[in-house]
Amino acid sequence: MSVDAPSSSPSAPRPASPIEKLLVLDEVISQRFGMSISCYPRALIERLIEVLPEPAVVRSGEADALLRQHLSIGETHFLRHRDQFEVLCQVAPGLPGPASGGALSVWSAACSSGEEVWTLAAALRATPALQGRFSVLGTDFNPESIRKAEQGRYRAWSMRGLALDEVAEWLWAEGDVYAVDPALRAHTRFAVGNLMEGGYPPGQDVIFCRNVLIYFRPDAIKKVYQGLFSALKPGGVLFVAATDPQPEASLGFEVIDANGARYFRRPDGARVVAPRPVAAAPTPAALRPAPAAARPTPVVARPVPVVARPAPVAAPQVPAPAAEPSGPGPSPSIAARWSALRGQMAQDAATAADLVRRGGAPSPVAPVAPVAPVAAPLPDEPAALAAHLYGLARAGQLHEAIAHAADAVDGHPMDLGLRCAAAWLAAEGGLVEVASVHARQALFLQPDAAVPNLLVGALLIRQGQRGAYAQQRLVRAQAALAALPPEAQPPLSGGRTAENLLAIVREPHDPKHFARA
Repeated sequence: MSVDAPSSSPSAPRPASPIEKLLVLDEVISQRFGMSISCYPRALIERLIEVLPEPAVVRSGEADALLRQHLSIGETHFLRHRDQFEVLCQVAPGLPGPASGGALSVWSAACSSGEEVWTLAAALRATPALQGRFSVLGTDFNPESIRKAEQGRYRAWSMRGLALDEVAEWLWAEGDVYAVDPALRAHTRFAVGNLMEGGYPPGQDVIFCRNVLIYFRPDAIKKVYQGLFSALKPGGVLFVAATDPQPEASLGFEVIDANGARYFRRPDGARVVAPRPVAAAPTPAALRPAPAAARPTPVVARPVPVVARPAPVAAPQVPAPAAEPSGPGPSPSIAARWSALRGQMAQDAATAADLVRRGGAPSPVAPVAPVAPVAAPLPDEPAALAAHLYGLARAGQLHEAIAHAADAVDGHPMDLGLRCAAAWLAAEGGLVEVASVHARQALFLQPDAAVPNLLVGALLIRQGQRGAYAQQRLVRAQAALAALPPEAQPPLSGGRTAENLLAIVREPHDPKHFARA
């Protein structure tokens, strides 16, 4: 009687390390969604890594819903960048659809939870020349965001920066919820759409694509702008945020500056219509407070009992949404390495992704020099934290300074000094794309400051974007810096003198001018 030899079962595959997951994540979101992992907050990436399945599952597309949920940017509110809505209402009657007797067709690309779509509908409804002839399509790559947008019900966080009376014509208070006027639904529709998958709705008079391309890689940005150009009718216009990367001149857009609210126009061949003057045009009724006595009584039945509209008051003080619990998380040294690795990926993500595809994922510290955990806690106060980051760079710990700068702006996203520090440090380390993201955010926080204008203009040129927008930023910075003594150290300069900064204006392409002070 023979006894069979025991069969040997293959050992289970080794689970992917956090660094391997990070590299696969960068590969997949770059190819599938056009996004750059280096532009996202570290805390968000950490949470995603913790729940991310194995690399094979991520590459197969089975984890796409999870990726869309975590990578959606929900930073939006009503009347955001209101000057663009005002300009749109002034130029809308002369755009191709209404000018030919038809309706105005508007597309809000990457509309998130829909506040932009409803603002567009309310503003256009209040434009007498359109006589209600318009439609607004909102798309986003996250189905959950589209579901929220279709509901048209919002909390006070979406109202920040507003006086309640400004939106009383089309947002109705229902307890602690603000509901969109149901009559606006006749002009709107929503759909799921990924800007990297094509299928752009054609024949648009207007496209809003704001505050989304800052998260995209340069090659994806160009692809999206080509698609937006094709989706516009000849003579149609595109609005992007001032902090977004601007379309390259080679794409063919005409740049229109309307009292500081820039937009882009697709030329219509031989007939080039000058933009309508906007200086003296009145603000549309939906975008300015209306006297209480002048408000019409809505005739649409409200679905639930409504609290009386409040008298005009200042915008409510609204706490930011509570952060999702992130669990214990990785150790400080691993977290710092992740931040630094994200920066390296901005330079060479293709090489990193190729390593994973070939099964040669690096060890957790291979892509970058090891970053030691900080012995003492970092300062809490933003100014002291910025000074600490500059001190690390001067002490030869630039990688560590860049990693902690990424974390610092996560914790203080509205602090101008930290944004500029993060931009200077990333630029010094050669991470131009990362630096450009921080610089654009700084410019958004203080559009007239010399240093944010200088950083945005110079970094755009270092990325090969030598258009009028970059030049205007440098000219504005030069005018402010030239009025200072050469040895003066302007605010936000990281210790650089006015003379140092003017050297960047003169030779923005030269990286040596970005060296630490």
